[in-house]
Order: sequence, then structure tokens, then C-alpha cells
Amino acid sequence: RDLEAGEGNEADVEDVEDTEDTRKAKLTADLMKDPKVLAALQSKLGIMVGASSGYIENLPACVKRRIKALKKLHVECSKVEAKFHAEVYALECKYAKLYQPFYDKRHQITVGKVEPTDEECDFTTDSDKEEDEISEGIKKAAINEKGDEKKDENVAGIPEFWLTALKNLDLMVDMIQEHDEEIPEKPDRHQGPEPWNPTRWAFVLEFHFEPNDFFNNTVLTKSYEVK
Repeated sequence: RDLEAGEGNEADVEDVEDTEDTRKAKLTADLMKDPKVLAALQSKLGIMVGASSGYIENLPACVKRRIKALKKLHVECSKVEAKFHAEVYALECKYAKLYQPFYDKRHQITVGKVEPTDEECDFTTDSDKEEDEISEGIKKAAINEKGDEKKDENVAGIPEFWLTALKNLDLMVDMIQEHDEEIPEKPDRHQGPEPWNPTRWAFVLEFHFEPNDFFNNTVLTKSYEVK
């Protein structure tokens, strides 16, 4: 009987603790919804930013002296690193001009302004499996070629080129939602208006879209600048 009574008391204690935890969680959630509480919390955190923990102040003088030497080394290293990035950017500017003809040709093909020649289409992959799949696809395409000939004539360029490209990019695939895919695009993306300016660490990406029901802009611009 004593054991049973003890078990019952433990259950009562657990119920009380659960109730108390629930009450505290609800109170915290309610407080976080109060703009005044959030403003006060943000102000307090702002004061704490950059505040010393007192650790360095309590170190021996000889250790503080060594820390100053390390800080100076870090600053000097940062100066060299800045020169490195400047030279890398200059190199990117140089090769951007060499890349541009390929980008222009890609744009012309994707929008349907230019039809690639047989020589330009003469491309084989390094993977035997892919080559086999392509060969099998060509055979099947040849069988249905007559029936699909009229349909193919109405397809210009490569539909949804950039959408497909971005969805196959690991950095972007999670950002593209199902409703984003409904927006009709013009298969075009390029730098501008002053691409790869070596005197200014910046570039611009322009995304062109067909008129749609989602937004009025036909061009969405994203600017990047390193400061």
C-alpha cells in the first residue's frame, strides 16, 4: 500500500511539474509577442554587443602584450588577403570578357534566335551509360518523328531553360517553390549595365520574365557589391 501511495504521489508531482512548465512556456510565448518586451530585449542585446567579458582584462601583462602582437599580425595578414582578392577579381574581369561570346551564343539558342548547326550539335559524353541512353532515345525519337514533326516546329529555343538549370543547382533548389514555377520566364539572364568593372567590385544579374499575374516587372534585378 505504501508503494502504491508513493507511485501515486510521484504521478501527482509529475503532473504539477508538467503544468508548471506549460504555464511558463505560455507566459514566455505571450511576452515575446509584446512589442515593448521585444524592443527592450533588443535594446539590452544591443548594449551587450561588443562588451568585454573581462577575460582579457584579467590576463597577465605579458599575455596581453602577446595578444596585441597577434592582433597586429592579423591586420597585416588581412592587408595581404585584400590584395589577393583584388587580383582574383581582376582575373575574373579578364576572363569574363572571354566567357561572354559563349554566353551570348547560349542566349541566342535558348530563346530561339539561332538554330545550332550540325557541327555545334556534334557532342559526345564521357559516360558510356549516358551515350547508350541517348542512342536509345534517338531510336525512339526516329520512330515518332513523323507524328511529332508538326508539334516540334512550334517549339522555339529551350523552354524553361533557366528554371530547369536553377532547379538542378544545389544552392537554389530549396529556394524554388511550386508556385514559383508558374511564372513564365524569358530564357535570359545576364550581367549589366556595367558588367565586371575592375574599378568597382560589383555586378548585376537581370532576370527577364514574360507578362504574368504575379508581378508587373518584366525584369527583376539583383545587384551585388563587395565593400
